[in-house]
Amino acid sequence: MSWFKRGSDRKSPESPAPAHADTDPNTCLEVFQNHWKQALAVISCQDKKSSLSNGRATPDGVATVLSNLEHMVTLLVNEDDDGGLPGPILKCVLSTELLESFCDWCALNVPVHEKLRLQQLRLFELIISQSKQLLLVHKPVIKPLLKLLIAVSDSQEINNGELEFKLVLVLHQICICISQQSLILESFFSTDTDHGPARFLIFSLLIPYIHREGPVGQRARDALLLIMTLSARHPHIGQYIANNSDFCPVLATGLSGLYSSLPRRLTPPSDDWHAITREDCIRIPDLQMFLNSLQFSNAVIQVAHPLVRDQLIHFIYSGFLVPVLAPALHQVSEDHVTFLFAVGL
Repeated sequence: MSWFKRGSDRKSPESPAPAHADTDPNTCLEVFQNHWKQALAVISCQDKKSSLSNGRATPDGVATVLSNLEHMVTLLVNEDDDGGLPGPILKCVLSTELLESFCDWCALNVPVHEKLRLQQLRLFELIISQSKQLLLVHKPVIKPLLKLLIAVSDSQEINNGELEFKLVLVLHQICICISQQSLILESFFSTDTDHGPARFLIFSLLIPYIHREGPVGQRARDALLLIMTLSARHPHIGQYIANNSDFCPVLATGLSGLYSSLPRRLTPPSDDWHAITREDCIRIPDLQMFLNSLQFSNAVIQVAHPLVRDQLIHFIYSGFLVPVLAPALHQVSEDHVTFLFAVGL
């Protein structure tokens, strides 16, 4: 399966330039604080030239904040820890809760500066994927990140393809971090929240993309498969997925919908044609989407917690194989039967 061959490389195409290893930490902190001072002047409306009467920023003000935050993120992700403790820059981030201040300011300005959410996601993607320190265990980092993810997923802008891809990319990066550092898992799985999506928000935000086509869907399925693998090692995650989420029914019923959209007849390219080829998938996008979901279902069954595996098999059997595929196999059309066997069902 293609999912088992993909790596979990955390490198980003937007990786910041590394800082020099011999740079004095105190000097870096001073530069970091200076950038935050400039950004804060706009955020707190102290810079009147960059602020409007309603508290929002001018385009120049937005550019100033984003430029300074980008420099700050570069300094943060290149900082080493201090003997296992947070480095001075990270200490500053945590004590001032500046990421939350930045995100709250962005929320105020999003209605007039639509690119802000995309820039926020880009900065958080760099923080998650490039940091030398373990950041996703600190509430001053996690809280604004989760608020941003919720805001983006609930916004009308989510129909923007670039924004949607960046959202799923950030979710995928979080899943990679969780799979590499199990300590992070408890930061995103709430034992205090009642049953529902909020208990494992990262997972819940990925479910709508299970059957999505293209890079967005592929990235989401990769992330979900990482969570399925985690569920096998952490029983409480498996129990939550099986008993308190709609992951299994969404995956199984989606197969039925995708199958229903397939053509009932294929024109063989040659007399010896007997199986679906890559060229067939390119020519018939609906076929590729169905095969992606079918292969993903198989991968989930192989790696997930037994509760998830058994529930998914149950839903596929009762929601796809019996009511959808079985009647199709009994159809007398020779073309239809040929198609089913070519697909491998």
